[in-house]
Amino acid sequence: MAGTAPTLDSLERRLRKIMCADTTFVRRYQHPNHCGEAAWEEGSKSLWISLDPFWHGELATLLHELTHFALRMDRTWGELEEPMILGLEDALGHRIRASKSRAAWWRRALQAKLTKEGR
Repeated sequence: MAGTAPTLDSLERRLRKIMCADTTFVRRYQHPNHCGEAAWEEGSKSLWISLDPFWHGELATLLHELTHFALRMDRTWGELEEPMILGLEDALGHRIRASKSRAAWWRRALQAKLTKEGR
């Protein structure tokens, strides 16, 4: 995304690339009071995401956590990060739900990651 202004399209492409990576792992986990979390080591390409659909939708939570990782690949956003991601999560969710092919891609990708993790 460097060099040109980012768009929802370029962000979704970036999130798809991260989602497809062999170093991205997704599982369902019962969090006590939140819908999901992502963990990674600085400088590492490995990403672990846990989702709890009880608190919020899996797609929204997945997009939220992937976006945290994608944004931090370029820089640290500090207190701006969470409000930015909440807005992007909503806009990306609308974009994906408005397209049968996008929704199908994300559904398949999430199911593949969950199946790979044996959950």
